Amino acid sequence: MVHRLCSDTCFTKFRATKGLKTNCCDNCGVYIYNKGLPLEYLFHEGQQKRFCNSACLAMYKKKNTKVYPCMWCKTLCKNFDMLSSVGRNGKMGLFCSVCCITSHKVKNAGPTGTNLLSIQHLKPASLPDNLEMVLVF
Repeated sequence: MVHRLCSDTCFTKFRATKGLKTNCCDNCGVYIYNKGLPLEYLFHEGQQKRFCNSACLAMYKKKNTKVYPCMWCKTLCKNFDMLSSVGRNGKMGLFCSVCCITSHKVKNAGPTGTNLLSIQHLKPASLPDNLEMVLVF
C-alpha cells in the first residue's frame, strides 16, 4: 500500500499515529534524508537516538537533562556527562569518571569464595611449593 503525503508535517503526523519508526530526527521529527551527511547519534535510556544536526542534538540534551549523584563519590552530575556501568548484580550505575567506576568495582569485588581461583599448577618450578597464586575476578 502506498500513501502519498503532501508535506513533511503530514508525514510526521502519519508516522506518529501509525507508530512507525523511520529515519527521523528524535528531536524535531523531520525525516533524515540519507545524503551521505554525517548524522548525530546519542545512546539514551537504553535506545539509540538519531538527530538531523548538532542543534537538534543539543536541544534534545537540554530538554532531557537530569542531575544524578555518582554511585561512588556522590558528586552531582548531568546524566549526559556521566558514564554508565553494569554491576555484577545486573543493575546499571551512573558514575562521574572512570576512576569512580574502577573504585566501585574494586570495592565490590572483595574476596569471596566464588571469586578466588587457585592457579598453583601454573606456577614456575623455581618458586617454593608453599607459594600459591590467587587470581581475583
